[in-house]
Amino acid sequence: MNTAHQLGSCIGLTVLTSSAAGAASVVGAVHVALTGSSLLLVIGLVVAALVIAPTVAGRRR
Repeated sequence: MNTAHQLGSCIGLTVLTSSAAGAASVVGAVHVALTGSSLLLVIGLVVAALVIAPTVAGRRR
């Protein structure tokens, strides 16, 4: 549930941003939204992995 909420937020914010920046068409805005939200999700995954991995490794010792 939380992942779907985050994905929707990312897509919505990206559509608003790209629309305000003057994206010519809806297809262009949607493409930018999906690309931007995918990048944000990858960044979030990397940050989460960097935060969680040391914690898990420390508990195994």
